[in-house]
Amino acid sequence: MNSLTRRKISLRSLLFVAAVSLIVYFLPRTDKDHYIYELNRPWSYALLTAPFDIPVHLDSASVALLKDSIDTNFEPVYIRDLATEKTLISDYTLRLNSTRGLNITPAQKNQIIRAIREIYDNGIVDRDTYQRISAGELPSVRFVHDNVAISMPTNSYLSAFRAYEHLDSTLRDRDVRAALTATRLSDMLQPNIYLDTVNSKRLIEEAYQKAMAPVGVIQQGERIIDKGDIVNTRLATILDTYEEMIEDRADGKISQHHYPMAGQILYMVILFSAIYAFLYFFRPDYFNDDRTVVFLISLITLFILFSFAMQATFRSGLYISPFTVVPVLVLVFLDSRTAYFSHLIVVLACIIISAYPLEFVFLQFIAGVVAIDSLKDLSRRSQLIRTAAFIFVAYSLCYISIEVMQTGTVSKLEGRTFGCFGINAILISFSYVLMFLAERVFGFTSRVTLVELADTNNPLLRELSEECPGTFNHSMSVSNLASAAAQAIG
Repeated sequence: MNSLTRRKISLRSLLFVAAVSLIVYFLPRTDKDHYIYELNRPWSYALLTAPFDIPVHLDSASVALLKDSIDTNFEPVYIRDLATEKTLISDYTLRLNSTRGLNITPAQKNQIIRAIREIYDNGIVDRDTYQRISAGELPSVRFVHDNVAISMPTNSYLSAFRAYEHLDSTLRDRDVRAALTATRLSDMLQPNIYLDTVNSKRLIEEAYQKAMAPVGVIQQGERIIDKGDIVNTRLATILDTYEEMIEDRADGKISQHHYPMAGQILYMVILFSAIYAFLYFFRPDYFNDDRTVVFLISLITLFILFSFAMQATFRSGLYISPFTVVPVLVLVFLDSRTAYFSHLIVVLACIIISAYPLEFVFLQFIAGVVAIDSLKDLSRRSQLIRTAAFIFVAYSLCYISIEVMQTGTVSKLEGRTFGCFGINAILISFSYVLMFLAERVFGFTSRVTLVELADTNNPLLRELSEECPGTFNHSMSVSNLASAAAQAIG
């Protein structure tokens, strides 16, 4: 075995190990007590029964509505500051008696003090509270006395500004009103009723806890969900509670963590062994070319990792991921058979993170066939747009057929799923950019590039036709003959 052969074997072995290691490392970790499912879709696993008592909580939508209702009807707790109230009245009385030049009698002074006392007895609140009261959002508040909450109406409460306006309009005597201005009463008026944030937060948290208390229990051994049942919001909440309790009770046995990973490694080894075997037996020229092997294995690995990331980021990430990009790129640079085999490897690698494996394989199989058949000879960018449109139609028809087969009606079709297919088609149209990158990185030449190079408007060809018309015509004739010969021999 010469050094060149050893280098080729080492490169392919390194690619194999790197691809399997990366995919297994980033593969979402699941075990027998974790399930992948979607709302309003059939449960794809076997019968699931409760291994212990499971509390039944309200679903997130019901909890949100309940919290909104509590927030709307909640009466916050306020505190009346009698010390501040007495101090302010005492200080203003002193100011009123000590200010010179006031043309008012002692009786009028007493009238002013009584009016201020009456205002404080009714209550002065801060500006934000008064705005809520004026808007009708706070018809009453609570005061806690001896651990007993007493509800009080807020219709008599005023802000400091409104309290001064009230005094100015109530005390009609000109000299009295002049005395209010001279003593700067507006600067002294302060709220005597404050929000008790500690008690208010405690009471609303207690209300939340009571509202979100379990509304039932699934007893040990009782049925949770069976295969084919529709996963509604209630069942989804129960499943979430079940998985949380399983995680809390997990004892960390090696069988729950290492054995699934061993299976994942073996699974990926088999898949990549299959693509290696295909290249070795049916495409030996590809297998012996380092550049082609690196391109193919890198493309498959990177797209599998991309699909994992999409599924982890978005709710319907597998529907958004443009799986047909792989066969399109392989078809452009290699051939249709290799393109289809590569597409199959990617789909089988990603099936383990799909909630509905049968539906996933069917959708991607048809989409891959449509992509390869509709793009036999890519020479214009418009062909890629057309292929993306065909793939969108194929996805949609496959989705409709599966839903009608499973539910017997089209009313269960979700517009969001068609939107995901649309995004998928848009992403497929960006294969042109990836094609350009592959040409630059791996040194491939696509038919699109050849068409662009053969354009007579190319500056080099235009210069050749102008400077050496004979050479130009001879070159065009030879190229036409070579093209005809190539087509004749296939």
